[in-house]
Amino acid sequence: RRSAGESYRDAETGLVFPPRVGEYMKTRVCLNQDPVFGTKIRYENEAGDCADVYLYALDSLGSPVGDAAFERHFQETRDSILNLPKQTRLVKDVAAKSMPDAEAMPHAALFRIRGRDEEFDSLLFMALFHGRVVKVRLSASDDGDLPESAFEFLNEIAAKVR
Repeated sequence: RRSAGESYRDAETGLVFPPRVGEYMKTRVCLNQDPVFGTKIRYENEAGDCADVYLYALDSLGSPVGDAAFERHFQETRDSILNLPKQTRLVKDVAAKSMPDAEAMPHAALFRIRGRDEEFDSLLFMALFHGRVVKVRLSASDDGDLPESAFEFLNEIAAKVR
Protein backbone atom coordinates (compact mmCIF):
# COMPACT_ATOMS: atom_id res chain seq x y z
CA ARG A 1 0.00 0.00 0.00
CA ARG A 2 1.14 3.49 -0.82
CA SER A 3 -0.13 6.92 0.09
CA ALA A 4 -2.72 8.37 -2.29
CA GLY A 5 -0.57 11.49 -2.24
CA GLU A 6 2.27 9.70 -4.06
CA SER A 7 2.66 9.41 -7.81
CA TYR A 8 2.38 5.90 -9.19
CA ARG A 9 4.96 4.77 -11.77
CA ASP A 10 3.97 1.73 -13.83
CA ALA A 11 6.89 -0.67 -14.20
CA GLU A 12 5.76 -2.07 -17.58
CA THR A 13 5.19 1.21 -19.42
CA GLY A 14 7.13 3.76 -17.39
CA LEU A 15 4.02 5.94 -17.25
CA VAL A 16 3.71 8.12 -14.15
CA PHE A 17 0.29 8.88 -12.71
CA PRO A 18 0.30 11.84 -10.33
CA PRO A 19 -1.83 12.02 -7.18
CA ARG A 20 -3.97 14.69 -8.81
CA VAL A 21 -5.08 15.19 -12.41
CA GLY A 22 -7.14 18.37 -12.65
CA GLU A 23 -10.08 17.99 -10.26
CA TYR A 24 -9.55 14.23 -9.89
CA MET A 25 -7.59 12.69 -7.01
CA LYS A 26 -5.96 9.27 -7.22
CA THR A 27 -7.69 7.02 -4.70
CA ARG A 28 -6.48 3.52 -5.52
CA VAL A 29 -3.98 1.48 -7.52
CA CYS A 30 -4.72 -2.22 -8.02
CA LEU A 31 -2.00 -4.44 -9.46
CA ASN A 32 -2.93 -7.83 -10.84
CA GLN A 33 -0.38 -10.55 -11.59
CA ASP A 34 -2.33 -11.60 -14.70
CA PRO A 35 -1.30 -9.15 -17.46
CA VAL A 36 -4.76 -9.42 -19.05
CA PHE A 37 -6.20 -7.73 -15.96
CA GLY A 38 -3.11 -5.59 -15.48
CA THR A 39 -3.16 -2.43 -13.41
CA LYS A 40 -6.11 -0.22 -12.55
CA ILE A 41 -5.63 3.33 -11.30
CA ARG A 42 -8.77 4.98 -9.92
CA TYR A 43 -9.29 8.73 -9.71
CA GLU A 44 -12.34 10.46 -8.22
CA ASN A 45 -13.52 14.04 -7.94
CA GLU A 46 -15.55 15.68 -5.17
CA ALA A 47 -18.79 15.17 -7.11
CA GLY A 48 -18.26 11.41 -7.01
CA ASP A 49 -17.36 11.04 -10.68
CA CYS A 50 -14.71 8.40 -11.19
CA ALA A 51 -12.11 7.84 -13.86
CA ASP A 52 -10.41 4.48 -14.15
CA VAL A 53 -7.17 4.03 -16.05
CA TYR A 54 -6.32 0.45 -17.04
CA LEU A 55 -2.92 -0.77 -18.27
CA TYR A 56 -2.96 -4.31 -19.67
CA ALA A 57 -1.96 -6.88 -22.27
CA LEU A 58 -4.28 -9.00 -24.39
CA ASP A 59 -2.88 -12.40 -23.39
CA SER A 60 -1.82 -14.06 -20.16
CA LEU A 61 1.82 -14.17 -21.32
CA GLY A 62 1.93 -10.38 -21.42
CA SER A 63 2.97 -10.36 -25.06
CA PRO A 64 3.33 -6.90 -26.60
CA VAL A 65 0.11 -5.79 -28.28
CA GLY A 66 0.46 -4.98 -32.00
CA ASP A 67 -1.39 -2.34 -33.99
CA ALA A 68 -3.87 -4.72 -35.67
CA ALA A 69 -4.74 -6.46 -32.39
CA PHE A 70 -5.19 -3.08 -30.71
CA GLU A 71 -7.54 -1.85 -33.46
CA ARG A 72 -9.66 -5.02 -33.13
CA HIS A 73 -9.69 -4.69 -29.35
CA PHE A 74 -10.84 -1.06 -29.51
CA GLN A 75 -13.72 -1.94 -31.86
CA GLU A 76 -14.70 -4.93 -29.68
CA THR A 77 -14.65 -2.78 -26.53
CA ARG A 78 -16.73 -0.04 -28.18
CA ASP A 79 -19.22 -2.61 -29.52
CA SER A 80 -19.43 -4.28 -26.11
CA ILE A 81 -20.45 -0.99 -24.50
CA LEU A 82 -23.05 -0.37 -27.21
CA ASN A 83 -24.42 -3.88 -26.59
CA LEU A 84 -24.72 -3.52 -22.80
CA PRO A 85 -28.55 -3.61 -22.92
CA LYS A 86 -28.32 -7.17 -24.30
CA GLN A 87 -25.89 -8.19 -21.55
CA THR A 88 -27.56 -6.79 -18.43
CA ARG A 89 -31.02 -5.70 -17.36
CA LEU A 90 -29.49 -2.76 -15.47
CA VAL A 91 -28.85 -0.93 -18.76
CA LYS A 92 -31.88 -0.03 -20.85
CA ASP A 93 -30.18 1.80 -23.71
CA VAL A 94 -26.76 2.94 -24.93
CA ALA A 95 -26.32 5.53 -27.67
CA ALA A 96 -23.12 6.83 -29.21
CA LYS A 97 -22.69 10.60 -28.92
CA SER A 98 -20.41 12.85 -30.91
CA MET A 99 -17.00 13.10 -29.30
CA PRO A 100 -15.49 16.56 -28.93
CA ASP A 101 -12.13 16.75 -30.70
CA ALA A 102 -12.78 13.36 -32.35
CA GLU A 103 -10.08 13.85 -34.99
CA ALA A 104 -7.41 14.33 -32.32
CA MET A 105 -8.55 11.17 -30.48
CA PRO A 106 -9.46 8.45 -32.99
CA HIS A 107 -9.71 5.81 -30.27
CA ALA A 108 -12.18 7.64 -28.06
CA ALA A 109 -15.93 7.33 -27.85
CA LEU A 110 -18.66 9.02 -25.86
CA PHE A 111 -21.85 7.22 -24.89
CA ARG A 112 -25.18 8.14 -23.33
CA ILE A 113 -26.21 5.28 -21.05
CA ARG A 114 -29.74 4.94 -19.74
CA GLY A 115 -30.28 2.66 -16.77
CA ARG A 116 -33.42 1.92 -14.82
CA ASP A 117 -33.47 5.20 -12.90
CA GLU A 118 -30.66 7.27 -14.37
CA GLU A 119 -29.12 8.54 -17.55
CA PHE A 120 -25.49 9.62 -17.83
CA ASP A 121 -22.55 10.09 -20.15
CA SER A 122 -19.65 7.67 -20.19
CA LEU A 123 -16.35 8.11 -21.97
CA LEU A 124 -13.99 5.51 -23.42
CA PHE A 125 -10.44 6.28 -24.52
CA MET A 126 -7.83 3.75 -25.57
CA ALA A 127 -4.24 3.98 -26.72
CA LEU A 128 -1.42 1.60 -27.48
CA PHE A 129 1.71 2.48 -25.50
CA HIS A 130 4.90 0.39 -25.32
CA GLY A 131 3.01 -2.77 -26.25
CA ARG A 132 0.30 -2.27 -23.63
CA VAL A 133 -3.29 -1.10 -23.88
CA VAL A 134 -4.04 2.06 -21.94
CA LYS A 135 -7.78 2.42 -21.41
CA VAL A 136 -9.67 5.22 -19.66
CA ARG A 137 -13.31 4.82 -18.60
CA LEU A 138 -14.87 7.91 -17.11
CA SER A 139 -18.51 8.32 -16.15
CA ALA A 140 -20.63 11.01 -14.56
CA SER A 141 -21.91 10.13 -11.11
CA ASP A 142 -25.36 11.63 -11.57
CA ASP A 143 -27.83 12.03 -14.36
CA GLY A 144 -26.27 14.27 -16.91
CA ASP A 145 -23.41 15.19 -19.14
CA LEU A 146 -19.77 14.81 -18.26
CA PRO A 147 -18.31 17.98 -16.80
CA GLU A 148 -15.56 19.88 -18.61
CA SER A 149 -13.14 18.59 -15.96
CA ALA A 150 -13.68 15.06 -17.33
CA PHE A 151 -12.38 16.10 -20.73
CA GLU A 152 -9.47 17.92 -19.07
CA PHE A 153 -8.62 14.67 -17.26
CA LEU A 154 -8.82 12.75 -20.53
CA ASN A 155 -6.60 15.25 -22.35
CA GLU A 156 -3.93 15.06 -19.65
CA ILE A 157 -3.86 11.26 -19.68
CA ALA A 158 -3.98 11.13 -23.50
CA ALA A 159 -0.99 13.49 -23.69
CA LYS A 160 1.07 10.93 -21.75
CA VAL A 161 0.54 8.21 -24.38
CA ARG A 162 0.84 10.18 -27.62
